[in-house]
Amino acid sequence: MLEALAHKCANACPEEVLKQRCSSPGDVCDYERALRYNLSETERPALIELLALLKGLHTTLHAVCGDAEVLLLRAVHEQSQHFIHATMGGPTRKAVKYEKRALKTALLQLRNMAADWCAPRTTPPLTSSLLVSPCR
Repeated sequence: MLEALAHKCANACPEEVLKQRCSSPGDVCDYERALRYNLSETERPALIELLALLKGLHTTLHAVCGDAEVLLLRAVHEQSQHFIHATMGGPTRKAVKYEKRALKTALLQLRNMAADWCAPRTTPPLTSSLLVSPCR
């Protein structure tokens, strides 16, 4: 769909076709010339039907899966917690054991800043002050 519309925008409607489809071809702006009068009688309904199908698919996915922003935030949180607890655990213990002060300080500060120490939940809440977008 994007390629077809890009082609239509790049190749504006020819003068002959514009005279057939428009009553006053002199008053037509570039946008109308590229899209409004450049779509044939079969292309316009097909494009409208495709957009309606995509909108319906989006609505259905939103109803089934919920808000994509919340799901993305959850995934980022889970991965960051896995990194803090599992991946950084070994280097942090090694830095503590061998008295690497600068590394130990940096790793412990990062761990204290980012780690959640509460028991893991099976189903995190959908509404939280961190998950609600300020735009809504």
